[in-house]
Amino acid sequence: MGIHTPSYRLHKGSGQALVEINGQRIYLGKHGSAGSQQKYRRVVGEWLASAKLPPSQLQAETATSVNKLLLAFLPYADERYLKNGRPTSEPRSFRVALRPVKELYGLLPVTSFGPLALIACRQRLIEQGICRKRINQHVGRIRQVFKWGVARELVPETVWRALCAVTGLRRGEAHETRPVKSVSETAIAAVQPYLTPQIWAMIQLQLWTGCRPGEVCQLRLADINMTGTIWEYRPSSHKTEHHGRERVIFLGHHAQDVLRAWLGADPYAFLFSPKASREWHLAQRRASRQTPLTPSQERRKRKSRPKRTPGDHYTTLAYGHAISKACEKAFGMPPHLSRISKQLTEPQISVLKQQAAEWRQAHCWSPNQLRHTAASRIRAAYGIEMARIILGHSSAVTSEIYAEMDWEKARSVMAEIG
Repeated sequence: MGIHTPSYRLHKGSGQALVEINGQRIYLGKHGSAGSQQKYRRVVGEWLASAKLPPSQLQAETATSVNKLLLAFLPYADERYLKNGRPTSEPRSFRVALRPVKELYGLLPVTSFGPLALIACRQRLIEQGICRKRINQHVGRIRQVFKWGVARELVPETVWRALCAVTGLRRGEAHETRPVKSVSETAIAAVQPYLTPQIWAMIQLQLWTGCRPGEVCQLRLADINMTGTIWEYRPSSHKTEHHGRERVIFLGHHAQDVLRAWLGADPYAFLFSPKASREWHLAQRRASRQTPLTPSQERRKRKSRPKRTPGDHYTTLAYGHAISKACEKAFGMPPHLSRISKQLTEPQISVLKQQAAEWRQAHCWSPNQLRHTAASRIRAAYGIEMARIILGHSSAVTSEIYAEMDWEKARSVMAEIG
């Protein structure tokens, strides 16, 4: 939807021009004069640039309240961070970053938010157990909000520049995440009996192509060029498209064999559908029944409705959740950890949740690890530059992160020359 621009109007009683913004009348001078038209353009331009708040608020209340600054910025973030008409994860990340700012300093003037206040908010993020890298990103987002306020004359420039003096956390000053490792073929094969055919096909495609989880989730026939021996898949949306980069995923013979079973008549339909997975689950359940449904069970089945209607394609979150659940079944997660009783006390539930998280970290793997597995295999066979091209990285440094070193080759070489 477009933004409605307030109109330039005549006040008949006084002969003046006026514009009405959020219920507030602003008189501009004699109607039709150059001065009134210039003032109209200035007032409306400042209003549009300042998250569409009334001018009186921009000059008074908003300029002195941290909460007013946050309330002005968040609608801007929702409109700014879109990809193909859909919101990205950035608005949600801003809300996480700004939560301690609101809790600790929301009622104070923006001029009171200095470097010590930013450090206090950062400490709150550390206490929440967020990893160091993400905390540094959140601190950058907080600074970005105040910089946005400077551009709209809601925050003095000196406030933002003072916040820039806070340096990022160094290694050891906050929780560190474990580096993502590749997953073994044994661990991948173990989960196959607990997955739907759709999820298993998505896993195979990641292994054969090295594509990202989001790229396999949004796969459509319309995005695949099937001319030639090697097919080319160009995702309608990808991670680096906002940098103007093109992403091409090459589909070799193995990947083509996986895809052929899923190619349908509608070129714009997503190949891997949660709805189809649900129907497969229901068919499996019907086939495994030992006795037929009674009439009352049939009636209940017809009346029942799922809590959530399956979407037209998998999200990366749902894709990862399906793999995690399969890992829990394949590797035998203890029942008291997989289904924590709500009748326990809060401290008991907290302990069990921590134990469950530790078990999943030790036994479960994620779709991102499949990309690491493919990257390591490509790098070992064809070198780092070819891994960079196939994975869609702008530099070999990023590919080095994904492609693990082949320590066995190093050992064999040193056995000969050491």
